[in-house]
Amino acid sequence: MHPEQAELQLLLGEYDYRFLNGENIPDVRQRTHSWIATLTREFAGKRVMAITHHLTILATRANFERLGPEEFLHLDKNDKPVNCGVTRYVGITLDGRSKLKIEKYNEQYCRDEESLAT
Repeated sequence: MHPEQAELQLLLGEYDYRFLNGENIPDVRQRTHSWIATLTREFAGKRVMAITHHLTILATRANFERLGPEEFLHLDKNDKPVNCGVTRYVGITLDGRSKLKIEKYNEQYCRDEESLAT
């Protein structure tokens, strides 16, 4: 319906192209960055569980792990978040600085047929 948008997407690339009335990846990263700032301020030292979807999971990972556009797109193409997958970060201190380290990514917890029967 909008051939000029296809040209614009080719020109800007997958990472920076903003869909009509939508967001591009940097927009989502900025939005999740604000969310992370709120978590840090309001819930420091507490366990937090967030339930979200594909692009937000990758944007949060990219912010936590300081991934660049190429690394982000590589993850999106080669290691997409799975349905009902769990990503877990743990707080660590390294050289006197606190940070989050990824502990699990795309971990799925499913019950097998045998455990369903009991």
